[in-house]
Amino acid sequence: MSKRARKIGKAIFGAFNLHGHSSSTSSTVTEQPQEEKKQQIALSEEISVRGSRAGKKNKKRQRTIAHSVYSSDMSDESLTPREPMAPSEGDSESGSSILSDAYTSSESSEFCEELDEKVREEVEKDIPPSITDLSLAEKLTVKRVLMIWNPYAGNKRGKKVARTAKRMMEREGVVVKSIRLTHKGHAEEICEKYDFDVVSDSEESEASEDELSSDGIDILAAVGGDGTFHECVNGMMKRLQTGKRRAIPLAMIAAGTGNSFMRELHVKNLSNAVYHIIRGVHYPIDVCKVSFGDGDSCYAFNSLHWGLASKVNVRAEKLRWMGSAIRYTTAAFWELMRGTTTRAKITVVDEEGQTREFDDEFCLAIANNIITAAKGMKMAPEAKLDDGLIDLLLVRSAATLDLVQIFRKTYDGTHTDLPYVDYMKVRSFSIAPYNIVHTDGEPEEVQIEEIIDVDGELKGITPFSVEVLPRTLRVIL
Repeated sequence: MSKRARKIGKAIFGAFNLHGHSSSTSSTVTEQPQEEKKQQIALSEEISVRGSRAGKKNKKRQRTIAHSVYSSDMSDESLTPREPMAPSEGDSESGSSILSDAYTSSESSEFCEELDEKVREEVEKDIPPSITDLSLAEKLTVKRVLMIWNPYAGNKRGKKVARTAKRMMEREGVVVKSIRLTHKGHAEEICEKYDFDVVSDSEESEASEDELSSDGIDILAAVGGDGTFHECVNGMMKRLQTGKRRAIPLAMIAAGTGNSFMRELHVKNLSNAVYHIIRGVHYPIDVCKVSFGDGDSCYAFNSLHWGLASKVNVRAEKLRWMGSAIRYTTAAFWELMRGTTTRAKITVVDEEGQTREFDDEFCLAIANNIITAAKGMKMAPEAKLDDGLIDLLLVRSAATLDLVQIFRKTYDGTHTDLPYVDYMKVRSFSIAPYNIVHTDGEPEEVQIEEIIDVDGELKGITPFSVEVLPRTLRVIL
């Protein structure tokens, strides 16, 4: 493959991959011994500065104030007074009831209004454009964190990242108890079944899942990439659906090769992620329920892809022997040169509640809950995490030059104006690809089964449908 061909393939894959599995979008967390020390010092200095602003002149008292800022007895309170959110027309009944009943404070006590205003101002400075209503944010006192970590995330960086994050939180008086993920689906099992309220006599910070004390866990922090967080979201959503146990906000500490969701929330590095956890501000985001043609289902918090994008990932899985850096570029180039489209029936319910149907040849479909894809790309420029809608992008052309044009324009979001691109905000949608075969001279539609990419994971087959559950899951900002 020529150098120019590799460059084009990499560029196209960058536009339609979706979580940065290639080396060009690797995690922003770098784990060197010197860097760990710098991150710990940076976090301590940042917290000390906040203590000094409160007028504390003595270093020992600064430490005490810093501890009280993040660990004092405060109940969950809204950053601004508000009435209970009324479900908008078309909101899922399950979505509105889940949020109101499942999230409850583990402890309650006096709330500091002065501190609340400072935190609110801080959050407003760095709030991502995909979040629209800060009055929905709430703050909790973070005393205990359950941290689960994927040892294979980011070329096996998960253990180092988890160890550093644990030390940084413990330095600020937070009790951290950790679980090493041992198998696929382990994070989902923990988030679904773990009892966050059971008190144990064990005081071990590092313990097995059976020995671990929940003891009023405030936040579950997942160390890994988008795939690890996908499992956490699915486990927590199953927990919310049953309503039998208390749910807690989820936090992500980036250690994978993608981490697109963390970039969306403007969490830049490890010390920044730890600070956000200690700060304890959480916010309700939309989650999509995805139902597949084989009767199975799952939940998506980030994005879904069908067509060229998912085919690239399928082919890349077959090229693992090539290594992570080149196999995605090769797979993207391969699928690009094939230039295939698939006929599909696509039905959407738009933001006005109107049903629209499409029956045409499509190259790919991308549904994003977030604005960005790879670094700097505005794949869904109008996407919001909390509007009860998901942004759907349909591409009809498979011509190489057209796809390159889309790639170039994603950096300013103007690709949505191209004539072969349909961009819309929808409450729900379904995609059913099919072929037309002739039997005894008569045309007949035969459904096609294709694998779908959900939050970067290859799972489920077509046909599939997607329904947005508004403001259902709380995550740390």
